[in-house]
Amino acid sequence: MGDVRESEAIVGEKPSTRANFDGQKEFQENRPLFKLCIGGDDNLPSLSIFNTEKSYSGKNGSVSFDENGTVSIYRNCSKAFYYGPDERESFVWSVGKNQSTLSEIKINETGHTIRFNALSRNWQTFDTNGKLQGQSDFHDATFTVSGVKITLPLAGAITPERLDNEYQKLRSIFLEQNYDSLPFNEGELEKVMSSLKEKEGFEKTAYRDTENLLTIGFGTNLQAKGSKELLAAAGINSDEIIARENTDTPVVLTDTQSETLLRITTLRALFDCRKSFPGFDSQPENVRKVLIDMMFNMGPESFSTFADFKKCIQARNYRGAADCIKGTKYARQVKGRAVENAEMLRAEASK
Repeated sequence: MGDVRESEAIVGEKPSTRANFDGQKEFQENRPLFKLCIGGDDNLPSLSIFNTEKSYSGKNGSVSFDENGTVSIYRNCSKAFYYGPDERESFVWSVGKNQSTLSEIKINETGHTIRFNALSRNWQTFDTNGKLQGQSDFHDATFTVSGVKITLPLAGAITPERLDNEYQKLRSIFLEQNYDSLPFNEGELEKVMSSLKEKEGFEKTAYRDTENLLTIGFGTNLQAKGSKELLAAAGINSDEIIARENTDTPVVLTDTQSETLLRITTLRALFDCRKSFPGFDSQPENVRKVLIDMMFNMGPESFSTFADFKKCIQARNYRGAADCIKGTKYARQVKGRAVENAEMLRAEASK
């Protein structure tokens, strides 16, 4: 699981030892990588790191690893990217002369180890006795862009350069509105957002929805997990909205804030769908639209309880998925919206 952030570093409780190196001998061997960074074309970390980190020159800049398993990439004498374990885990990297790969993730609480199998190209979990407990095709890489956490399920080998590239793509999507790397057809994102506007309705001040949840804008639940960060990314102070809920001077969203919040929450729903539904990108456009709509409406935690629905989607049994919607709490709450989504799935099944 790992995380990349734009400010404070993340370290594990139990350090990973394969990524560090010892003293002057190895420093002398790697001396070209540790020359003082004094400008020009240099993209290396400063000389002072040699006692705790190992580095190599990679395609994206100079790559270094600290004793906790956090990897950093330096460009133009500045730390441009880093990625490391959260408080529950520690990382072990296999480091070569000009490349490195994440090889192990150690779970601190259980003592389990998750290893990447280069032959089967998957991640295998072993208990403290070395017994295989399970396996997964993906490493869930968590990135933070402008305060918004996005988790990407990445198949295959994990390298610092790959993580950096994925992060830069996310920055381009969220900060520059460059959607070329997304699975959408031309105009598809605009159609999804237009549909969400129509279904959610809009309120520029906070209100209580049918479940008595404090909501604002195009249906953003202020009490949902991660909502504070989403609102902050759109320049909205959620604490102030809550504090002024029952006053004569409630917070009023501007048009820019409203549109930005809708765009960010729609993109967040998209990436939650990509994590929850492997192969999401290759699903038909109308199926993607239904999944994003349901994720936007329910959130990942509630949507995760739709186990049979998910199985049907994965099997491309869209008629079965439509049947799974009937009789659910979701269907009772949103009524016509659920019926419309079920009909879209049935229509796809008839093609």
